[in-house]
Amino acid sequence: MDIIDESCWTIKKEKGRFPGTKRVPVSIDAQDLRKRVEALIKESVKENEDIEPILHNVTDSAIAEMCRFGAAELHVISSYVGGIASQEIIKLATNQYVPIDNTFVFDGHTQESATFKL
Repeated sequence: MDIIDESCWTIKKEKGRFPGTKRVPVSIDAQDLRKRVEALIKESVKENEDIEPILHNVTDSAIAEMCRFGAAELHVISSYVGGIASQEIIKLATNQYVPIDNTFVFDGHTQESATFKL
């Protein structure tokens, strides 16, 4: 996701907009974003190294999703984190359960979460 996100910021710097905004069709922005992802990967790997194994991990559906939501937040991540926050507010308001102690970390890629006391 970081590669796609960095490529989105490249488009923002060059065109003054994020992919999927200003009523540009998602299919056009997805093609542009795919080319920029490939260019970023080529910059990052050693000379003569095959980029296909890396490109295989960057799916067309992930690129299309980044273009589809434009410059907004990923809806599934936002709804999950919002649900966690509201659950913690209810815990604090009712004094029935112990709230998260200190820090909550959620990895949207692996769908794993953890709490840490720092």
